[in-house]
Amino acid sequence: MSVSITLYFSLETLSPCLLVGSDVKKRGNALSLTQAGQKSLSKRREVRFWELLDIFTTRFNWGYLDLADTQAGYFGWAYSLYLLHRYGAQHRKASFYASKVMQAFPNLQQPIPSEHPGFTLAPERVYQWRFIEKFAAWFGLIELEQASIGAIHEGGILLRKSPIFGQLFQFDAPESCHS
Repeated sequence: MSVSITLYFSLETLSPCLLVGSDVKKRGNALSLTQAGQKSLSKRREVRFWELLDIFTTRFNWGYLDLADTQAGYFGWAYSLYLLHRYGAQHRKASFYASKVMQAFPNLQQPIPSEHPGFTLAPERVYQWRFIEKFAAWFGLIELEQASIGAIHEGGILLRKSPIFGQLFQFDAPESCHS
């Protein structure tokens, strides 16, 4: 299978994410490839994609994206992929997915302290920011439909899984469903 994916990472995020892996090092204020990074350049695109996905989902701290002290958006990312698999054929609001994740992981429902005294962040909004707008959009897993600024802040972004999603991820039914 040949998979062609364009990643839309911001440079501010890609740099620290790559530093978590073994392909890049930082000396002074400059990034350079390690020997492993040089070898990595000869790998097929899909191999490099899976390596970056692994780093981003298992070793990179998603709190770096927004400095919010919570696991919302990161915790349960694989479950969120399953939700996209199950419901993503149609456009749905980001709040639909956030609600499902908050229901499955009630420990994520606590308001998140903000860096501004007296303000808190809604965990659903952090989920939308981290999982949908950053992870899923950056990796090309979803298609976003234009929405008004007000709708964006209220979880009203419409999304569906991208055509490439089904080529990248396959979900088997649980064993109990086979009988």
